[in-house]
Amino acid sequence: RYPGLNRWCSPPGGLQEDRTNFGVACYDLVIACGTLDSVNDLPGALILMRRALRPGGLFLASMVGAGSLPALRLPMSAADRHEAAAVARFHPLVDVRATGDLLGRAGFTLHVADTDTVTATYRGFDRLIDDLRAAAITNMLTTRRPVTRTSYTAIKDAFAAIVERDGRFTESFALLFLTGWAP
Repeated sequence: RYPGLNRWCSPPGGLQEDRTNFGVACYDLVIACGTLDSVNDLPGALILMRRALRPGGLFLASMVGAGSLPALRLPMSAADRHEAAAVARFHPLVDVRATGDLLGRAGFTLHVADTDTVTATYRGFDRLIDDLRAAAITNMLTTRRPVTRTSYTAIKDAFAAIVERDGRFTESFALLFLTGWAP
């Protein structure tokens, strides 16, 4: 019913923001919700999106930022120490200050980067992992090393140390919100 809607939708298999040619000065608005935290080339993706905007066009984005999942990071580190090997288990995340700088370097004007921390309470480690999988924010690294049974046991034991009396623990997520205008 809406002519041209297909050109705004993501292609099958998803959009690769750091490798897609969006065109030059084609859009008045570009929205990237929850996708930029997993691209390989964040500065390149921001440049491509800024180029896709017409003069005066608006860019809006949200993503998971640095400081997220502190309760999960500690047990994962404990598991790595248990195996005597440091393993990259999390995609690198940027903080709010760095994203503001990246927006400026990408050529956005009147850019703003803001952050909000959201906390969630979980009944157990498995519930947290289920939520992360459902949100598609688990390990996106191309070179992954699976968690062994001994590591998994070490992770569960480390989580048992942070669980409160009622059997719950609190996890936090740093959400970044970005805006910028095409000059």
